[in-house]
Amino acid sequence: MFVSNSLIELKKELLFLNEILKQSSKAVLYTLNDVQKSILCNAGMLLEEEAYSLNKLSEKLGIKLHRPYSTIKWNLLKLKKLGFFESNGRQGDTSSTIELTPLGKYIVSVINNATPKSIN
Repeated sequence: MFVSNSLIELKKELLFLNEILKQSSKAVLYTLNDVQKSILCNAGMLLEEEAYSLNKLSEKLGIKLHRPYSTIKWNLLKLKKLGFFESNGRQGDTSSTIELTPLGKYIVSVINNATPKSIN
């Protein structure tokens, strides 16, 4: 009986946490503009294939998205500040790379599932 009640309570808590996650995702998506969503998703695709420094990723995304390097880099830094990216290595080290955090990967999956076509 105790185990059964514990499982029921656990299930209720998981449903509650899932609802919080869904609502938080909606809030995050609402705050990101289309350019930031595009940068986030396209960066995710590039970073799955190869590791890049912030500058190299900015360069690659600028070419792919037909946007100025400075716009891409500024948005990547803003997305990093929001917790979607993290750097591996010391700040200023040219060999340090950038990668999506678990939060970034989750938001990319939410964006990809919310849009009928890939974001370009």
